[in-house]
Amino acid sequence: MYNKTLKFYSEDSNLSVQYIKNILPLLGNLKEFEIFRYEKDSPYKSAEENKIYTLILKDDRDNEVWLGNACSWYEGSGPLASIKILKIFGVYNHFDITKKDHVKVVNPKIIHKFNILVDTISQETKRNVQHFWIATSFKYPYELLKVKEALSYMGLWCCVKQKKLSIPKTLKKYEQKKDWDEFFINTEYVLNLHYEENDLPALKKIIIDIIVKNNGYYEIIDL
Repeated sequence: MYNKTLKFYSEDSNLSVQYIKNILPLLGNLKEFEIFRYEKDSPYKSAEENKIYTLILKDDRDNEVWLGNACSWYEGSGPLASIKILKIFGVYNHFDITKKDHVKVVNPKIIHKFNILVDTISQETKRNVQHFWIATSFKYPYELLKVKEALSYMGLWCCVKQKKLSIPKTLKKYEQKKDWDEFFINTEYVLNLHYEENDLPALKKIIIDIIVKNNGYYEIIDL
């Protein structure tokens, strides 16, 4: 089992988010996080590097990740980066972190779910035709991230809300978003595939294989 304290300090908040994506396969589920708005209040310091860290993540495998500077709560992109990072780990509740100088949360509610409506182009009308929903769930955040990345190469995404489509009652919504956003949790999206309807069986198999390969659970909801 991987067990270590990892530290990353950068002036660029986007690099902090990318760093988390890169190391995500090494980590488990988030069991605790702590955020300090001001560096002077944080006890997480590295004497040899002369750096102070303001976003602390602890997982259920006894790993710790310390992030500094770009994720502190000064004006700018720091708060957004911290929220993105928490969402990568499946943390739904923001806990009003942008309004507080210090936040510590133990055992946050974790959600690793993703709902997809698949459609193709009709041979007759040349319009999009909706075929089925795939409701997915995963045990670890890196599994869901890999599926999202793989499916993003297959077609174009948009939010169900944009198309004013009905959502099956069996799918429980958590967040609404007008556009495709990889960080939002369990939001319903349309995957527009630029293929014809006769390609549907092969496309369904490919999508399911991607989910299963990444240890995901799925349910097909036909329309």
